[in-house]
Amino acid sequence: MGVNVKSVLNDLVLNFRIDDEGEVLSIKFSEDNQILGIQRTHRSVDFLNFQGNSPNGIQYSQACKNKSASLLGFVWFSDYEVLFITN
Repeated sequence: MGVNVKSVLNDLVLNFRIDDEGEVLSIKFSEDNQILGIQRTHRSVDFLNFQGNSPNGIQYSQACKNKSASLLGFVWFSDYEVLFITN
């Protein structure tokens, strides 16, 4: 799946490809543009590390701690801190 990112803060434009693993509910970069968070389900967020302006192949996932919770979204607080919003 091709992704095009345009920053609202500066002239940064990124074009890259990610594996098509289903519908994307939300996609957000960390504040330093080094980690991409991709929410595809209401249970977890996948993270993809970047080096420079392209993915470096390191990918991992974080699920909700509460098994009965539904993930409504996520917000980056800093370069390496993310808040999960659940029901």
